[in-house]
Amino acid sequence: MPGAALKELLMNVVHRVCGIMLALLCAFSFASSSIATSKASETENPVRVVLLSWATVLVLTGPAIAVRRSCVPLTMGEFVIDNICGCVQALATISLNVAIGLVTPAVAVPLYSCVPIVVMLLMVVVEVRLPRPWHVAFTILSIIGVLLITKPPFLEFLVPIDQSLRGLNPLGLILGISSALFYGIYLLIIKKQNEVRSVSTLWMCCMTAIYSVGICATVITIGGIHFVPSMADSFLYCSLAGVFLLLGSVSLVAAVKKETAEVVSILLTSEIFFVFIMQLVLLHIPIDVYSGVGALLIAIACIGISSLELYYRVIDENTNDESEQEINDCESEHTPLVD
Repeated sequence: MPGAALKELLMNVVHRVCGIMLALLCAFSFASSSIATSKASETENPVRVVLLSWATVLVLTGPAIAVRRSCVPLTMGEFVIDNICGCVQALATISLNVAIGLVTPAVAVPLYSCVPIVVMLLMVVVEVRLPRPWHVAFTILSIIGVLLITKPPFLEFLVPIDQSLRGLNPLGLILGISSALFYGIYLLIIKKQNEVRSVSTLWMCCMTAIYSVGICATVITIGGIHFVPSMADSFLYCSLAGVFLLLGSVSLVAAVKKETAEVVSILLTSEIFFVFIMQLVLLHIPIDVYSGVGALLIAIACIGISSLELYYRVIDENTNDESEQEINDCESEHTPLVD
């Protein structure tokens, strides 16, 4: 028995360590995709970069999904929901990747990393309940972080800002914030769907790729963006961005299967720091102190939100277990003995 208990303990430890490593791999993959997108955007239009990146994902996932879905058909309701999810996630990724092309990754990624805050606020609205005090505190902290990154004009009345740091593209900042909003909506829909059925990661990646390619092609056509042949380096960076997008998406789902969603959310904030390091080492773009402090505040807010959600969930589970034990004890006391 002691040997079996030790074996079970070691298996649980290995299971949790695998979940942590997969979550870190996801953060690293998404950070690498952001850097590749930024590098490709130096010579390419950001919308074209997104189109080529998701076209790579579509090529990698399309054949496998076509075979699987022919064997596992969807109901009409499931198909409609999956299309909505794919469209919303496509809007999120397009907003983020175009924002990375218009501003630096160290600016766009922290804005996108406000997703846990957005999900919390959406849950408050959907469930029609008052937020807890720490919800409000961490939301305010993340807003301060966003302000330090975006550096709006009124901020000059509070802190001195060098004019050389005011050259950020407003559209890039708006798209960075919009990506967090779209992805928060996507996660909320997926969470509700997973309560009813299991959603395939590759299937959602394929749906997102189809909508991303379609939306980008439409923007290119309407906007009159010339489709000139890509340079070899640009095409390579776009392909790498797509590969890292797919790797991050798959490792994220695998991590959630081995670790709790709250712990994974905490570990995913490491994407901000991966981006900072890669931007300095690979892109040689300096990071101003305001963006650094703002990103740190956003990371603290996201970690705080996820940690407290995990804490309260554990308390609720323990309370429910104690209540069930008391009920079982009472039933056993009142059960008549049979001769």
